[in-house]
Amino acid sequence: MAKFPTPELEYSIDEQEIIEKLEAKYVRKNRDFEYKHLMDVIKNIFHSCNLVKNGAPIPLENADYELKDDIRYTINKLSWKITCNSACEMEIDKTVHELLDFLSGFSWDATVVLMLAVLAMNHGELLLLKQSTGENRIAKFVQKLKNPPPSLGSNEDLKLYVEEPLKNLVDQMLGVAEQLVQFKEQASTQKIELSSSLRKVFCIATYQIVQSVVKCISSTMEFVKSGDKYQDFPTKIQQIIRSCRFTAFRDYLKNSKFFELEYNGIVWAFKQANDVAKLLLSIFNAKGNLIRQFDGINKMKSVLLDDFQGNTVGFFITEFNVKEEDFSVLKDTYNQVRENGFEILWIPVLDQSIEWKDELLDDLEKVARMMPWWSLTYLLSRSNPVWWYIKQDWQFQRTPMLVVLDKYAKVIHTNALPMVNYWREEAFPFSMETEVMLWREKSPTIIKIIEKIQPLPQIKQGEIICVYGSHDMSWVHDFLCFINHLEMKDAEVKTTNIYVGTNRRKQISKKFGNDQNSIFWCENMMLRFWRDLENVAASKMIQGRENLVDAIKNEFATILSYDEKEEGWALMFNESSKFILFSGKQLKYCWKNKKDWMGKVHKGEDIMNAMTEYLQPLKLGREHCIHLAGPTTINNLVVACPECGRTMEKSFVYKCCVK
Repeated sequence: MAKFPTPELEYSIDEQEIIEKLEAKYVRKNRDFEYKHLMDVIKNIFHSCNLVKNGAPIPLENADYELKDDIRYTINKLSWKITCNSACEMEIDKTVHELLDFLSGFSWDATVVLMLAVLAMNHGELLLLKQSTGENRIAKFVQKLKNPPPSLGSNEDLKLYVEEPLKNLVDQMLGVAEQLVQFKEQASTQKIELSSSLRKVFCIATYQIVQSVVKCISSTMEFVKSGDKYQDFPTKIQQIIRSCRFTAFRDYLKNSKFFELEYNGIVWAFKQANDVAKLLLSIFNAKGNLIRQFDGINKMKSVLLDDFQGNTVGFFITEFNVKEEDFSVLKDTYNQVRENGFEILWIPVLDQSIEWKDELLDDLEKVARMMPWWSLTYLLSRSNPVWWYIKQDWQFQRTPMLVVLDKYAKVIHTNALPMVNYWREEAFPFSMETEVMLWREKSPTIIKIIEKIQPLPQIKQGEIICVYGSHDMSWVHDFLCFINHLEMKDAEVKTTNIYVGTNRRKQISKKFGNDQNSIFWCENMMLRFWRDLENVAASKMIQGRENLVDAIKNEFATILSYDEKEEGWALMFNESSKFILFSGKQLKYCWKNKKDWMGKVHKGEDIMNAMTEYLQPLKLGREHCIHLAGPTTINNLVVACPECGRTMEKSFVYKCCVK
């Protein structure tokens, strides 16, 4: 079960003892007892007795509703037990345990409903007796025998004085009972078990309600016995309220229901859904004021759930202050495939580290106006169960993601954004199967990524193309000196060098110096290269456990790792498309020790093979050389380093999505 921010409820020593005794003694059974209508009857009685603070009597859905005989018998027997024990002045605690023994076949929530039915019946009888004296001679004579409390009469001051504390008690007990009932009903629908902390609350809340009902009926009997000496009754009711924690139980259950049951309700909704519009209505309570779309600059359209009907739908999940550059490709792709039945809903998420301010809604609207698709009109925060679902089930961190649902509301990809960013409309309908097919049929390579940005020159025999990158200009200078020296003096090999910059966005290097054999990409080309590289690497790793080993062995993840950890890197390939990837340290080692391996080149060996053979012993002897930020859902996989072959260590990687 997912963990939520609902803290454990703290209990006094007495409460802990009660919980331990009750949990040890009673294994509560869930007897087949439909008490929804009974709860409505109880509320109506309390309303009629003026013991509910707010609201109006609830109209019964079934006016002919009747209790089963065994339930009616149970309620009456409970009332008799309380009346008899009170008349015999039996200890309250002993009576409570007798009642709990008698009700051991019922769940805690059913026990609470039955006890409130006893209180409602008891007080309702007194009210009926008082109100019927003018119409019924029998009632008039019975009233003389029963002597109902004077608060039920015409003395308004006395009525207010006596009923106000009783109203507070009933209101608090009803509040707890409603939360218990709602909680249990929803848990039963979703087929989930209550956590141990919730079972404790059910247990102690039930105990205190049973105890309060017994005390209340006993006090009422004393009130009847004393006639107009009513002064002690309000004080006793207030003591009952002070001795219980109904407000704390109600709030705890309400919060727990919000975080736990509604979260599981979302899980259940995704499992049961067969229609996107109904799913949106279920998880977002999606109405016109919760989802909107900007048409042009200022015109805003309210959502029509029919717009999602029968379409493939993408949930674009980002932080609320996402930049337009992070969804520019998705925007173009959306405009291309929208007519094919594709809609997007932007779900802006508020990071838990950011303090809420009203001005954030203005920022939210500014971003929404840049998007051609639908968006929520509010921010998802950690107080929303959808926030928890996105974090825990879809593993959203901070990087934008695109969860895709087919027209039957089934999730077909938990993050299609890398695939969309690389293959664009070609990847529609953006399912995992489509992604696997694209990898199988189109098989992206580093050369294809480069040629998408700038076609490579025709490679002649004996020529080498060298793609390199670095954030360290001194390393770049030394590397170019090494390459030029190879061309002019050492190996007389022809090279074309392409500088692609660095993935450290704020350190994109500018063109420097004059080098006839070097091509320096502009900043936009560099950014596109690194984004494509990231998207392809992420696409491979997203496909799952069986593809992670393969993904880490390719050059995409390795280049990203070199850029993060090394001074630089270089990828060299020749006319046969054979390529070799070197890290900055390896290249430095090569140019400082040219005399140790250059002899093989002079004898006719390929220069890339000569460098690789020379570096092989160095690889085997060095420390772990690659780091990888992989999918968080894959946590037990043992992966070998593609550079040295040793087992990679696992550790947490904290990475901000803004470079």
